[in-house]
Amino acid sequence: MKLSKIDVAEAQIRAAVRMFFEGQHPVPIFTLANAAREIVATIGEQTDVQTVQSDLAEQRGVPVKKLVQPLSRISNFFKHADRDADAYLEFDEDDLEVVLQLACHDFGRVTGGMPIEAQIYEVWVTAIAFPSISKAPLRRR
Repeated sequence: MKLSKIDVAEAQIRAAVRMFFEGQHPVPIFTLANAAREIVATIGEQTDVQTVQSDLAEQRGVPVKKLVQPLSRISNFFKHADRDADAYLEFDEDDLEVVLQLACHDFGRVTGGMPIEAQIYEVWVTAIAFPSISKAPLRRR
């Protein structure tokens, strides 16, 4: 099997979104979504595509690395035990929704399209964020 980085990010997003809506455990969902987020963000930087996370960092006047630091901290906790094997993490599941949204939306910005799972997640996020569709912004960047 020959895979590009975009192929990998797409597979991770598809699996993460499906697991999210199936109500599966948040740790593997977050891990997959954050890995996809990292891939598409890096490709966005390399190809001069403005990602949501770079937009947010610019709006807040902070470097992207600082903006995503909480997500990276969670991801590192989930993946590594070399620093403090007895540590605990208070995991806020809102962070799961944030990382999924960044991965899905930035995938669309970088590739110009989205797998159906990402499209469904975007619709779900919009429905949650805007109780009345008439209050949703008319344009997205």
